[in-house]
Formats: sequence, structure tokens, C-alpha cells
Amino acid sequence: MIENKPIMSCVIGYIIGIILGLYCECSIVFLYLILIIIYLITNKAKKKEFKLISFKRYSRYLKIIFTKKVILIIISFSIISNSIILYQTNKYQKFYNQFKDQDLIINAEVISNEKEKNNKKVFKIKIIDINGNKKFKNSFLLLQMKKNRNIDLEYGDKAQIKGKYLEPQSQRNYKGFDYKQYLKTLKIKGTINSSDVKIYGKSKFSLLKLSNSISLKTKDLIKQNFKKSTANVLIGLVLGDTNDIDDNIKSNFKESNISYILAISGMHVGYITICTKFILDKLIGKRKSKIFTSIIIIIYMFITGFSPSVVRAGIMAIITVLSGIFYRKSDKWNNISLALLLLLIYNPFLITSTSLLLSFIGTIGIIVMKKDIKLITISATLFVMPLNAICFNKIAISSLIISIIVGFIIGPIIILGFIFIICFKLLTLLKLKNIYIQVLSLTLKILIFISKIGSRLPLNKIYVTTPTVLEIIAYYSLILIGRYLYNLYHKDSLSISEKRVKNLLSLAKFKYRENKKKVISIVLIICLIITSFKIIPKDLKIYFIDVGQGDSTLIITPYNKKILIDGGGSELGNFSVGENTLVPYLLDRKIKTIDYLIISHFDTDHVDGLLTVMEDLKVKKVIICKQGEINDNLKKFKQIVKNKKIKIQVVDKKDRLRIDKDSYFDILWPDSKNLISENILNNNSIVCKFNYKSFSMLFTGDIEKKAEKQILEEYKNNLNILSSTVLKVGHHGSKTSSTMEFLEAVKPRIALIGVGENNTFGHPNEDVIERIKKSGTKIYRTDQNGEISIIVNNKNKIRIKEFIE
Repeated sequence: MIENKPIMSCVIGYIIGIILGLYCECSIVFLYLILIIIYLITNKAKKKEFKLISFKRYSRYLKIIFTKKVILIIISFSIISNSIILYQTNKYQKFYNQFKDQDLIINAEVISNEKEKNNKKVFKIKIIDINGNKKFKNSFLLLQMKKNRNIDLEYGDKAQIKGKYLEPQSQRNYKGFDYKQYLKTLKIKGTINSSDVKIYGKSKFSLLKLSNSISLKTKDLIKQNFKKSTANVLIGLVLGDTNDIDDNIKSNFKESNISYILAISGMHVGYITICTKFILDKLIGKRKSKIFTSIIIIIYMFITGFSPSVVRAGIMAIITVLSGIFYRKSDKWNNISLALLLLLIYNPFLITSTSLLLSFIGTIGIIVMKKDIKLITISATLFVMPLNAICFNKIAISSLIISIIVGFIIGPIIILGFIFIICFKLLTLLKLKNIYIQVLSLTLKILIFISKIGSRLPLNKIYVTTPTVLEIIAYYSLILIGRYLYNLYHKDSLSISEKRVKNLLSLAKFKYRENKKKVISIVLIICLIITSFKIIPKDLKIYFIDVGQGDSTLIITPYNKKILIDGGGSELGNFSVGENTLVPYLLDRKIKTIDYLIISHFDTDHVDGLLTVMEDLKVKKVIICKQGEINDNLKKFKQIVKNKKIKIQVVDKKDRLRIDKDSYFDILWPDSKNLISENILNNNSIVCKFNYKSFSMLFTGDIEKKAEKQILEEYKNNLNILSSTVLKVGHHGSKTSSTMEFLEAVKPRIALIGVGENNTFGHPNEDVIERIKKSGTKIYRTDQNGEISIIVNNKNKIRIKEFIE
């Protein structure tokens, strides 16, 4: 199959080069040199009759899929892409190093409309010069201004911008969101935070400026003729702009797993292509209609901002349409390969774009499964399911039903929407405008209603742990085997590649019969090793998670008990630490069940994330203490416990919580009979000491000086009970905590501070940092180090790993 599709070989090579450059950060040329050396050595060894690996012996398996020509193309394109990605990565890093946290004067052109994020105005800008230097001309940044600024920037404005450059954040937790990598997929090098912007001109005419103007006029036309809710959904459907859609409606689309219809994709381009070609065929003839249809697709790509899914669909549609003019049969594999290759040539970092991956993998699913499954939606859904599990840790069974229902209604809505935009004046002239608007509004309301029903269906949000590479390979192998077996049953439908696979399977079957006993023995040994790994005690693992301005610690004991202590809380706007950070983190760690969940106290920055965990994952037991104050978090907690039927254990000072053979907690505080009335939540936090053999870690919640003083008084006759290897510093390093007396009693070797980067509280306090350092303690902070991992082996040797070193 591949040798007849040279573009497919090119894109395979291009992807290999990008991945090695991006994740291994090495030149692929050295890899090929090593392979050549191994090849020469093995050939020489063969002549001398040494028993080494023979490439010739195993090359027959490789030739089933790849020819010499294909291998040469793959090698050439992998070297090209690998060189490009390494060069681009180095270029980005130079920019970060040169301008990080600097005050800059930038002349730039605004190349986006205003967007709102965290109560700030955000624009994409193209640099003209930085501090008068044109070295980084045509690079892109995000301009961020306070919402109350009275400067109204528009697409195409040229402005002088004074402000501080902010380097984008990298990944801060295990498999966490990498904002820096995300911005690279948009070719953006960071953010400039500005309060001083002066407009000094307008950019010249350009197709992008014209297409933006058309897009804005289209939005205005829709908003003037439809009610707010339906207007914004229609704009999302025809232009892919979802910024103004009501949060509840957007949430319903997301929970129903049909939010993909609001992202312009092949479906939208397909409807435009079919309708346009059908109309133009009748008016100007088939040959001319193909040219004009291609032009209209290109215009649509401009208006919708060249998102990866639109570009993929647009290129495939144009090639398919124009192939008829050149009397050549369109090949779907070549079409999709060319679309992907062009996108990756434009920006190799797009290989990490979720929207690109969803678009292309879904399309591959449709191409691969077309002979077996007539429903396109199911084909695409089956293929993108592992990607959904990786990116969102969710699969939705009921979404298949909703997708099929939506499939019947979405086509008419998109077609009616485009007809309304293009033929608005004609509809007005024929006095059909009002009837047309009513019909289109009704279909939009039905779609919104379906999304609302879909969001409430059972099995629409099944959380799954992040799959491993082997699990993904196994999943796709099962799908392809199923397809192959179906085609084998219909013998006449086997493709050339499938016949080759059949020959390979026959060869494998023959080899298995020859070495049956060896194969069975190897399988049994592997099973035995896997079982023994599960039984043998492992290392103690403690993960101090970066949840911004808050605390969260995950402990995994040698006998695989999972304890979660606190969980951070909501930060800016609608951002949920539980939904967006903590739950995905646990699922990335392949954890769906928490054995013990300990809530130190019910302040939002400690409990909010845990409430999400309790709702979405399985929690066996929750540990709390007596509460001196009832707040909204406590009320919500009680409701979740009741609904989910979770066990609660209320602890008090001097209790002991046994976890497993070698692990237990000593509860040191609070005193339920004498709660501290001052800052009642903070000072009555659970203070507990985790013990594993001779290793210990003291968790202090948000206790302040008064609580520390009373704890010292309580245990004055046995201060050794406070002594700990690791201290979770109280109240995020606030000046109200961590007195010298308390630090001297604990005598920690390591101090962990959970604190948000550039937080408004001024945490951690410099005096506290100095006191901790004076005690000879090594400090780790989530704002500087990201997630901090502490691994303790059976011999009590400690390894510490900072996520950001």
C-alpha cells in the first residue's frame, strides 16, 4: 500500500523526525549513523561466521510493508523535519532567554479580534520590532491588558506597546498541561502584560484583514436577526467562534460530547462543498463548478482562521474536487497525507495539537472502517477514543446515540445557516426572511435541547486512566484485526496490504508451530514476572502536587494504598483545580480509587479540588476533624458524602490511623474539646505525621503561631513525636506560621511549600524562608520546582525529584 503512495511515505518520515527532535531532543542523523555502523559490523561478523544479528535474515519481514524506495523517502524527510524542529526549538529558547521578565517597547500589528480571559483583554500581535530591533520581526505574542482599559484595539491596528514580557509556563506536574507547548502550536512566543498601548496607524490591505472583516460582518448579521442564545450557537456552527456562547449551553455541548460540531471540521467543509458544487453544476457546468467550488473552500478557510481541522478538510476537498479536471482518481490516503504534510511544514509543533490529532485520527478511522461500519460517526468515535482517554480521561458510551441523532439535524442547520448568510438580501427582497429565521431558530433550539438532554444521560462521562503506549497499540490492533477478519470472511474484498498481512500471519503461524513450547514458556515466565511485581512491596512514593495557591499531596505506600491529603482550590475565573488539574493528574497516575482522603480543613484552597475528586472518582474513606465553623464547602462536602455513600472518620489528637503493615498516621491536632476560636478553620487544621519505618512527614494544614504554640505545649514532654524527615510548611509559608520554636522541634531535613507563582498574598514570606534555611533545611517550592516527588526505598534511602529543576 505505502509504495504506491509516496506522499504517505513523506509524511511518515516527517513525523518520525519531528517526534525524535521534540521528545528526545537529539539529531536523527546520529541514530542513522549508529544503524549504519551496526549494519556494517553485523555484515562483517557474518563473513567471519560470528553469531550476531543479521539484518538480511529479518529484512524479509520489513519488506512486506516497506520497499527500499519507501525507506529512502522516510529517511530523507525525517532528517529534514528533525533539523527544522531542533532549529525552531532553539529559536524559541533564545527568545525566552533574551526577554524573560523584561520591560519591553514593542511596535506590533494586531492580528486578532479581542478575546476575554480572566477579566483581561487578549489580542494576538505580530512583532514589527522590539526596542527598535527588527531581529524578531514577524514573531507572534499575546497582548494582555486590563479589561477596564479604554483602548479599543481592532484587527489591523499598529500600536506601540510598553509592558513586561512573560515566558509561558511549561508543564508543572506529571503529564500536566504544557502551556508553552500549546502556544508553540499557535506560533506564539509568550505574553506581554501591558498598561500602555498607543495606536499609531493601520496595516495595509491583506486577504487576512479582508477575511476578518467578512467574518465580523457575518457575526453582526446573525446577531441582528436572531436571539442571543441561538445567534451565538449559529456563529459557532458556521464560523467556529464559540466565545460568546452561554456557559451553560457550552457546558451541555461538552457534557453531551458533541462540542466537536462547534469546531469547524470536515463535516462543515463537506456540506459547503456538496451544496456549492450541486448549485454551480446546474449554473455553469461541472468543469467550471469544480474550480469555483475550490475557490469558495479557500475563502472559507480564510474566514474561519485556518484551524488545523479546516485546513485538513479543505485540502482534501480541493484535491478531490480538482482531481476530476485532471482525469485522475482521488486517493484518500494521499489526500490526508498531503494535508498533514503541509500543516507540519507550516508548523511542526502542530504534531502536539489536540484538535489536529482528533481531526486526522477521526478521518483515518472513517477511511479505515468505511467497508465495515456504515455510520461515519461511530467509525470516527472508535478511532479517537484512545486520544480522548489521553487528553480528557473520558469516554462516553451514550454520546454515540446523541451523535447519531445530531447527525440528522446538523446538516440542515449548517446548510440553512450558509444560505441565510449568502442569500440574506434575496430572502429580504422575497419577504421570506422572517419565516426563514423562524425555521432556522427552531432547528437551533432543537439542537440546544438535544445537548441539554444528552448532558444528563447516564454513561456520558466515564473516567478512565491515561492509557499506556502498549494499551493503545493493543486497542488499535483489536480494531484492525476485527476489520481484517470481516474482510477475510468476504474474501474478494481483501486489499493488497491485507493480503500481505495474511501472508505475514501465515508465516508467524508456521514459526509458532515450530517453537510452540518455547513460546508458551516465555508467556508463562512473563505472566509470573508481572504477578510477582504486584506482590513484592515497592518504594514509598510521595508526590507534592503543584495545584497553584494551595496544597495537595498524594502518598502511594509500598503495598499500593493511595492517600490524598488536601486538593487545592479554585483560582481565577471559572478555572477549577479539581477538574482541570487534580482529577486528570490522578488519572495520569492510573489512579481511579483513593483509599484515604484527608481534609486538613475546609478552606477553599485545600478542599475544593477534593470535592471534585469525591464526585468523579471512587473514595473509600474520608478523614476529617471536628469543625468549628460551617461554611459552603462543608455543606457541599456533606451532600457529596450522602449522595456517594462515602465512609467518614472523624479524628482527634492522639489518634492513630493504621494504613498498612509499615505505614500509619499519628493525629497530633486539633483538640476537639478546646478548639482555637481565632482563625478557627486555619488553627484547627488536622496536623498529622505520616510514618514509614524511620521515615516521617509532618502535615500542618494552615496552622498559625497560636496553634503551633499549643501543639508545642501539648507535646512538651515528648517533642520527638514532632520530629520529622519532611515538613509540609504551614499556611503556604505565611508570616503567621513556622515559628523558630516549632521548626526546632520538628527538625526537618526537607521543607515543602505549596504556593502559587506570583501569588497576591506574598507567600512564602521572606522571614519564614530565612528561618527555615537557618535550621539547615532544604526548601522545595511548587512555584519554583513544580511537582516534587519523594521516593523512599526499603532501606530508607530518599530520592527527591523536582519537576522543574
